[in-house]
Amino acid sequence: MQRSIIALLALVVILVSLAGLAAQAPGAADASPTPGEPTAGDYLLRGDAASEEGDYRGAVDAYTSAIELEPGLATAYVKRGDAHANLGDDLRALADYGEAIELAPQLAETHARRGEVNYRLDRNRAAVADFGRAIELDPDFASAYLNRGAAYSDLGEHELAIEDFDRALELDDELAAAYYNRGNANFNLERWGPAVEDYGRAIELGSDLGGAHYSRGNAYFNLGEFELAIADYDEAIERRAEPALSHYHRGNSYLNLGELERAIDDYDEAVRLNPDLAPAYLNRGTAYAQLGRHRRALADYDEAIELDERLPSAHGHRGDSHFELEEFEAAIADYDRAIDLTPDAAAIWYNRGLAKTRLGQLDGALTDLAQALALATDPVLIEQIEGLIEELEGV
Repeated sequence: MQRSIIALLALVVILVSLAGLAAQAPGAADASPTPGEPTAGDYLLRGDAASEEGDYRGAVDAYTSAIELEPGLATAYVKRGDAHANLGDDLRALADYGEAIELAPQLAETHARRGEVNYRLDRNRAAVADFGRAIELDPDFASAYLNRGAAYSDLGEHELAIEDFDRALELDDELAAAYYNRGNANFNLERWGPAVEDYGRAIELGSDLGGAHYSRGNAYFNLGEFELAIADYDEAIERRAEPALSHYHRGNSYLNLGELERAIDDYDEAVRLNPDLAPAYLNRGTAYAQLGRHRRALADYDEAIELDERLPSAHGHRGDSHFELEEFEAAIADYDRAIDLTPDAAAIWYNRGLAKTRLGQLDGALTDLAQALALATDPVLIEQIEGLIEELEGV
């Protein structure tokens, strides 16, 4: 599942909001610098200049000097936390934001900053708490709702996520990330239509957000709108968003439309980009099988199984190709494994029973067909099974 996008608070917002907090912070030192010596404020300015230049280590040093002069200077902790975060030192960033919150707990942006770092560390419960506190302090904090929604999504709590995305959009109806993330939540709830609408709005706002076209293509695919899905995968491929998966899913769309050669071309590209993409080998094998090229299909099924031995459909499809090549013992061996992995798959029991009939194993075939009949829900399959049982019992 793709992680949700969070809105990173603009650094300038925090710096401006924190102006003057040193005087409010409990325990702040009443610094009386020696004339001519740099003050804490001077070090803050040096740190800001270093940050502007991308010299975050220099910024850390400068903010540390400010803190040494004025240990109660909340602004310096927040800024040093930002510098640590930009260096990827998330644990030190958390410590600095925590210290700033102790000194100035009323500042919503600092709670939100800490929430961003907790989210990045996959500490989603802590992130939810941080964004929640930011919202308590500032009920109109749109990005805090957006980001709490992202954390809820990653926790699988999609309904709560949607409530937060809704509120974020009430506050800012052009927040593209909120539409995109709400689309993801709707997608995960299998609400394909609303997901399409949300991804569409994100796209209208001019932001692809790392794959809005790709994601909308997946929603269209699940709606059976394969032509529309292909159009979105085309756009995703053009934008280089999820390139291997975009080719793979476009191949699936072509496969469903019966455009087998085009499907194979996309699967070729998908495995070129990601040689470990087992489902692409599996589905390319299916395309070759539908073209009657079963020996070529077997090579792809072999590759898929080597990459992921627990792909039940790969064993089942490989069994089907062995069956078509009249390699019935090999087919039965594949159906055996497929049944181990998916014992409730009526079609596989039926196919194994059919293979056993070709080898004259009538008792075993009838046992398999009885199990297939007990599991089957598709009327067409039920009719086939009953017909074969009747035929075998008459032998």
